[in-house]
Amino acid sequence: MPAKVEEFGHFIGGKWVVPPRAKRFETVNPSTREPVGSFVLGTPDDVNAAVAAAAKAFPAWRDTPAPVRGEILLEVARRMKEAKPSLGRTVTREMGKVISEGLGDVQESIDFIEYMAGEGRRLAGETIPSELRSKFCMTVRQPKGVVACITPWNFPTAIPNWKIAAALITGNTIVFKPATATARCGAEVVRLYEDAGLPPGVLNFVTGSGSVVGNALVADPRVRTVSFTGGVEAGRDVYVRGAQGLKMVHLELGGKNPVILMDDADLPLALDGVLFGAFGTAGQRCTATSRLILHAKVYDQFLEMLTDRLDQFPVGDPLDPKTGMGPVASADQEKKILEYIEIANGIEYGLSSALYTKDVNKAFTAMRDLYAGITYINAPTIGAEVHLPFGGTKATGNGHREGGIGAIDFYTEWKSVYVDFSDKLQKAQIDREE
Repeated sequence: MPAKVEEFGHFIGGKWVVPPRAKRFETVNPSTREPVGSFVLGTPDDVNAAVAAAAKAFPAWRDTPAPVRGEILLEVARRMKEAKPSLGRTVTREMGKVISEGLGDVQESIDFIEYMAGEGRRLAGETIPSELRSKFCMTVRQPKGVVACITPWNFPTAIPNWKIAAALITGNTIVFKPATATARCGAEVVRLYEDAGLPPGVLNFVTGSGSVVGNALVADPRVRTVSFTGGVEAGRDVYVRGAQGLKMVHLELGGKNPVILMDDADLPLALDGVLFGAFGTAGQRCTATSRLILHAKVYDQFLEMLTDRLDQFPVGDPLDPKTGMGPVASADQEKKILEYIEIANGIEYGLSSALYTKDVNKAFTAMRDLYAGITYINAPTIGAEVHLPFGGTKATGNGHREGGIGAIDFYTEWKSVYVDFSDKLQKAQIDREE
């Protein structure tokens, strides 16, 4: 008799709740088709309750000292380290990436949470000279309020934590909607924040479709900021809907990333990079290597090297440590990949790029001229160090960044503060003598 599938509700106001007469959906292991978890199909009423909880919790969380917020994040990271083996396995079971990458997904979450915890003691503004006597000027950061975090299935713990940790350390409260295909990973992440002592209502979790839950989040006037990672068409829709409410919207939409091999490239090094960049996560990364551009002098040699390695490339059970590539995440994803192969030359993205060369002049020329948010020299188009901004140009997004100071900037508002201690009314330009 098959084991009972674990059922999850929404997480609203610090409690796991299941609305009356709720409909459900299941996530499945793409390798075995076995169910991984059962989840509630959220409604606009569920979104309303989650946003209300986040709005109620905001004043107290905003007023919690940022270093104290950082201590909670450190506890989340500590608990995630303990849970890494089981959580990494959940990533592989639900999303399909090989187990080393499932564990890597979790490790990236840990790294980012720890980094953002430290930012709780930095969140710096500026002190600036005034144009007037006896006047002090400074800038401070303020949280934006209730943030909607809408995440994809390909990095089902890392991308949620990029958004959640950055939004929390800066004093915002959150409603988090994970991809339906990887809702179990999202639920496990929320459990860790709950267990670490995050106050009720600061992080809320609603599962369901983008067309219902996502749209309701973007439409709610109490949600002032939206961070979305996903497909281009869905992202455009989120952007338009958000603009109607004059919301701040961050989009991270994907890429068709090139690796360029010059005639002096280290070909064995480049081969390892191309294989990992193209086939890691079964190519289901926004930074995945999608295009290979070869110098004429190395074209034939490298193509032969690549073909030989691909003939031996291990594809199979993603839980087997010897497997190099597992299944794609879902039947829908398989269909999309086959469609991409037919529109391959229509490049409108600018996320990641890579150049292999031993010539420093060529390297710096590439750094200057490649129009992308990320450029690698002698490494593939993958990976993101958590303390650097991550994002792209053109149709990859709308200019905002995750990671590093870019994330802090997105989740905060600047406030200019002036203190006049002159004991008289000063009128700046009006009082200025010619």
